[in-house]
Amino acid sequence: EERTTEYNYGLDWSLFHGRFSGELNYYKRTTKDLLLKESMSSSTGFGERYVNFGTLENKGWELGFSVTPLEIHDFRWKVYFNISHNENKLLTMPERLANSDNKYSENYGYGNFRAKLETGSVIGGFYGLKAQGVYAKDSDAVVRDFNGNVVFDSQGLPKYMQYSDGSIFQGGDMIYEDLNHDGIINDLDVVQIGNSNVNYYGLFRHDLNYKQWALGLAFYYSLGQDVINGMRYSTENMEGSNNQATSIQRRWRKQGDITDMPRAIDKAARNYAASTRWVEDASYLKLKEISLTYTFDRKLVQKLHLSQLSAFVSGTNLLTWTKYKGIDPEIGLTTGKLAKVGIDQQNTAPSMQVMLGIRASF
Repeated sequence: EERTTEYNYGLDWSLFHGRFSGELNYYKRTTKDLLLKESMSSSTGFGERYVNFGTLENKGWELGFSVTPLEIHDFRWKVYFNISHNENKLLTMPERLANSDNKYSENYGYGNFRAKLETGSVIGGFYGLKAQGVYAKDSDAVVRDFNGNVVFDSQGLPKYMQYSDGSIFQGGDMIYEDLNHDGIINDLDVVQIGNSNVNYYGLFRHDLNYKQWALGLAFYYSLGQDVINGMRYSTENMEGSNNQATSIQRRWRKQGDITDMPRAIDKAARNYAASTRWVEDASYLKLKEISLTYTFDRKLVQKLHLSQLSAFVSGTNLLTWTKYKGIDPEIGLTTGKLAKVGIDQQNTAPSMQVMLGIRASF
């Protein structure tokens, strides 16, 4: 049985005859015997089931305030701003997992990104390799010790970096950080490289009124969410015969090429492994809503035997400012499974909409 205990502390204020008001809230929520989906053997006849899984803590704060900076005669300008922050931590785990040597859950796909289940860890973090570019020449792919010196074998020849499947790195292959300097890129080099939990998010809105005109603008923002760009993974991995993005035209082609795009070689898992290459900051600012309304004069409204009449034009999803390279940075989270969070699965972005209309009340 899943049980949640929550504590909330709040502060509300209103000053200067209501021209500056707001609220500040802090919360701490602890969920015991958390319900999560667990994969099952296909021999049971079921793909997955719900299980009780440890104790999860969520805590955070929300701040919102409303200000009227200007109010003169028939003109009024009102601003509303909101910001929220939330963080989670896994406090306890089932004993069978807490004592296991394998702390990783089922993988995300996309080159084998993984979530990690460990007391004190964040739900929503994902793990992979640290990408550091592309080897320009074969001779660059040598093993180096902690001091940066080339490591030689028993015959006095330089040793070359090796991937976990036994393949040898060459010019044009991806460079990954070899954390323990053993010359092999494997699970010992996997670290947390992203957190799909949004750091800060909220909105700010402007409302301007002048006589019978009203203009409203609403901006939404999100800061600090790491996303696995599944679209780029599918169109830049150069694995198989699928269509690829034009960005692969800058790929490595010959010895000495300096680029961030590896060579085109089929079935080379070392070049499209789960790494920081596919992780992007999906922070954004969106002009989510805008509306302009004109309210007709009361005398005209009465002649038409109406109680109210107005005309409006409005739009949604109009502009987005972001450095994210995917179609839309507003990825969101897929609930219920640890291995399905913060992934851009090439879903269709919300469409831009513009509406014209008349509102009438009888």
